Amino acid sequence: RCLQQTDFADGSSIVVNIADEPRDVVLKGRRYRLCPNGFAVDGPKLRQQLVLGDDGLIHAEVHAPNFFYQAVMKDTLPRMDGTSSLLAMTIVNQEAKNHLKIAIVQGNSLPIPTDFLKQLGRGKLLVYRLDEDGKRSERISGVIGPEGLQLPGVGNYEVFSGDLAKQPDFQLFLGALDDSGFAAVPHVFAAVPHVFTLPAIVANHSRAAQRADVKLYLNEISDERLLQSLPTGRIAAGKTATVTFKLNPAEFCGNYTFIAVVTPRKGNDLAPADNTSSSTCLIESLPLSSWPLRASFALRTGDEDARWLPLSFPVDFSSQLPAGGGLKPNDVRVYQRITSPHHAGYSEQQLPLAQFTPAADDARRGQITLAFNAAAHSDVIFTVVAKPGLSMHPSDRPQLQLGKGLGDATVCTETYQLAFQDGVLMDLAPGRAFPGQAPFLRHFVVSSAETGWSNEDQGVIKRFEVLENGPAKSSLVVVKTLKNGTTYTKTYTFLPDRFEVAIDLDGPAGSTYNRGFYRLTADYLDNGGTKGRMDNSVGETGGISGRNPNPQWFALRGDGWAHSCVALSTFGNITYWDGDPPNLGQLGFNSKSRSGNRMVYFIHGQQDDFSFAENDALRAKETLSVTPLAD
Repeated sequence: RCLQQTDFADGSSIVVNIADEPRDVVLKGRRYRLCPNGFAVDGPKLRQQLVLGDDGLIHAEVHAPNFFYQAVMKDTLPRMDGTSSLLAMTIVNQEAKNHLKIAIVQGNSLPIPTDFLKQLGRGKLLVYRLDEDGKRSERISGVIGPEGLQLPGVGNYEVFSGDLAKQPDFQLFLGALDDSGFAAVPHVFAAVPHVFTLPAIVANHSRAAQRADVKLYLNEISDERLLQSLPTGRIAAGKTATVTFKLNPAEFCGNYTFIAVVTPRKGNDLAPADNTSSSTCLIESLPLSSWPLRASFALRTGDEDARWLPLSFPVDFSSQLPAGGGLKPNDVRVYQRITSPHHAGYSEQQLPLAQFTPAADDARRGQITLAFNAAAHSDVIFTVVAKPGLSMHPSDRPQLQLGKGLGDATVCTETYQLAFQDGVLMDLAPGRAFPGQAPFLRHFVVSSAETGWSNEDQGVIKRFEVLENGPAKSSLVVVKTLKNGTTYTKTYTFLPDRFEVAIDLDGPAGSTYNRGFYRLTADYLDNGGTKGRMDNSVGETGGISGRNPNPQWFALRGDGWAHSCVALSTFGNITYWDGDPPNLGQLGFNSKSRSGNRMVYFIHGQQDDFSFAENDALRAKETLSVTPLAD
């Protein structure tokens, strides 16, 4: 009376244990120990069970032609406190022949049994961990043992076998530039009989032999920046091959990022994320004495160390060049020499972050913009060198890269990275010096009832133009008409350690013209001493809004990131509003004027306190100048 069995016309049978203790049953030749409220189902297309295991835990399984489920739990009792007795759970879907997707929801103690894996073809497996977007992000060693396939932990996985495991899967490693044996010849600009070599190692993770091509680009991936393309030849399964690029030293002088890309000859790569590898090299193939035009400038640093500190000054070679002649941006390089107790015997080195902008009326003159590092109280000499018509590749990659659509771009520097979509600055995060940090800010917008509180979606871009773009400085102007007819002009100046924003409007748009929407928790402080926690727990205004008339700066400090915003013009106050997920807070200056609004943002990695904010405020208003030196 405590066991109930039902047989169905399609051949399925189910037996249920309604007793308060376990019961042993046999169903279609299979033995089960049913736990209280346990059951067993056996049919032509489905086999399911809820049983008591030898370990004293409850085991659940579902077997179907293209689906498998298993779980282990302490008990089957409902819980009202939100907790669960679940210890482990695995779900397997067969997407196609030789193709599985697996979700380990909790625990990893349950191997996928061999009887379900019989649906996979013969041969070695390819196993990948999937990221949050379902993309293959990591290769996993996958071997079917006596108990089945054991995966390393909670997460989503994808498994290929048979012919599908013979698809291309390359991994690329770009080695270091080998310039051994090269010696720059003073006063000689001609090529010397030597080459630089740059090796690229290609690993074939496919379960079949493959062929591929490796392309080498300079500074960015584009047809215009392609340097060379080399075939790998046949690479056996599980093996590697090395291709070696040969570069002419006479074509390089400066800071370069070499980018290699491997592409299968046939088919698409299963995990393309590691088909690209890069290497940045400072190549000084010409000694300082080889440049025909030189001008030197001196500077002494202040009480703080200079770290990617921006500097701009004019340079004039008109006395050394004939009228009508001139220089192009690529004709100029900048060297730096530091003398201080920390840099004893320091020789000239070429600055990687430097650029020359010729004057519009006379290209023999122009402006040098650079960023440099030096200890406090150091004497620094910058030597600007030039050769008209220099036939070398442009040095370094510009900070700003335009996207495919109007209003789309990306910016990447040592201290920050960000994107533009539809003309709106988005996804602000720490830069190359602080790898692995997620964006802490969703976007900056003009925010008001008339124009939209949280987005500019109904706005129309009138102008999205790059005014200047180099490794040390990039400028971008965005003109956009908002939904109420007001047009703003935002001019961004991107420097390696900061970016400035200038905002002007021709009509009403509230008073917060650069409201930031933050997505990570942080502590808040401003120059008035107002403190707060940005995590949606402090109410609408967070105790921040309206408490700092004539604000000078505000700052946020989170896990792995920090930033300050320093006022470069007069503002009325600071506004804060709690956010709706995924936003945790909205923050910005309140403006008194529709024109002349200026501010600068500094981005940092992990900070133990807010002392960085005071330093940023001083740096924002610090003016450095150089002194020309006689040759």
